[in-house]
Amino acid sequence: MNSKEVKEAIQTRTQNSKSNLSSCRELIKDCFEKSSKLLILRIDFGFKIPDEVLNSQDQAHDLKHEFHSLDKLNLLKELLNKFVKNRRNNSKLKKIFAYILKFEHGIKKGFHAHGIFILNGNECQKDGYYANEITKYWEKLTDGAGCTYDCHIAKHKYKRLGIGMINYLDSEKRMVLDECLQYLCKADQTFIFKALDSTDYKSMHRSQKPKKLSNAGRPRKGSQSLDQASSVNKNGGEQ
Repeated sequence: MNSKEVKEAIQTRTQNSKSNLSSCRELIKDCFEKSSKLLILRIDFGFKIPDEVLNSQDQAHDLKHEFHSLDKLNLLKELLNKFVKNRRNNSKLKKIFAYILKFEHGIKKGFHAHGIFILNGNECQKDGYYANEITKYWEKLTDGAGCTYDCHIAKHKYKRLGIGMINYLDSEKRMVLDECLQYLCKADQTFIFKALDSTDYKSMHRSQKPKKLSNAGRPRKGSQSLDQASSVNKNGGEQ
């Protein structure tokens, strides 16, 4: 652990984490410049776990299963890439004007992706409805082999919400959303599937920032205080 190689690897991972967090925060900021209210969706994507992996007690043997192969990662990325490209042809999905996808790997869950989808809150109000539509579309895209975790189904269980409708001036919800970004960009995993730590398979994908509205008119009231709150929270821990 004291070798030069390990220290350099940890430093690189930490730098990548900080860079990802900065880019995600910038994307959220750009989205609020486009719309005073954002409808934030949180959905995880993956594949149904085979029974032999689900019921197995031998984790070392499980990792040799096709479910954990690089082909599954390639398939997940290919399908999610198709998902975001197909937005233009789907009346409901086209409401998504920005997104963040974080790819991870788990002993039991296999390859999966945490997704944040951003909609214009002035046009869309029902987060549960759009989250359900995304889930149904993922099932269709994977021919029934895919599965999701929809955070909006159990929204009532969260003490603090960073999903659903978030107003530009709602500092509490924006702070919780920022904590979610910190969690997605964390760099403290002891082990990372090698492919997800390489330049060929980036673990985080973000959309391009949305086109800004006209700069005409006065700045939004409270913008300075909210930016200061974000700055104070930038070094916050995992939630």
